[in-house]
Parts: sequence; structure tokens; C-alpha cells
Amino acid sequence: MIIVHAELTYAPTDVPEVARAMLHLAHATRRESGCLQYFVAYDLETPGCLRLQEVWSDEEALAAHFKTPHMADFVRQTSGLVRRSLRAKRYVASSALDLFPLR
Repeated sequence: MIIVHAELTYAPTDVPEVARAMLHLAHATRRESGCLQYFVAYDLETPGCLRLQEVWSDEEALAAHFKTPHMADFVRQTSGLVRRSLRAKRYVASSALDLFPLR
């Protein structure tokens, strides 16, 4: 299992346009084989910052994601915008356990 945490920061004035492109990307990505979770959130403390949390079944599924038409669309739609930062980390996990299991 591959867990991705990413942070993309744009000029705050560009966030509505980025959000539209990201919404399309998220909906299409969730239908991909091997995508177990894909969440996008706006960081309320950092203007212009979007955070992604992704969970993939394996490296192959994640690699395939970067080759999809909807990923290419997102890159094309946001290429003219000012991205201030992009940070992403990939974690490899062997299992996931409930943090607060029901009793």
C-alpha cells in the first residue's frame, strides 16, 4: 500500500481555478483501478494551499495514475498559474489499522 501526502500552494487568487481542475482530477482519480482513497482539502491556515491524501494499492497503480488523461488535463489547466510550492512524499505501508476501533 502506498500513501501519498502532497501540498500544493498557489497564489490565493488562483485557488478557484485550481479547485475546479482539482475537483475534476479527484473525481476521475477515484475511479482508477488501485486508488483506495483520494482526498483534497483546502488548508484554512495557509492561503492558497491545497493538501492531498492518497492511498494506492501498489506502486504500479500510482505510476499508472501519472499517465492518465485526467492527470495530463490537470497539468495543462494549471500550467499557466503561479505555483508557489509543491511538496509530496510517498510512504510504503504494510497494513492499516483502525485508530479507534469500536468496542
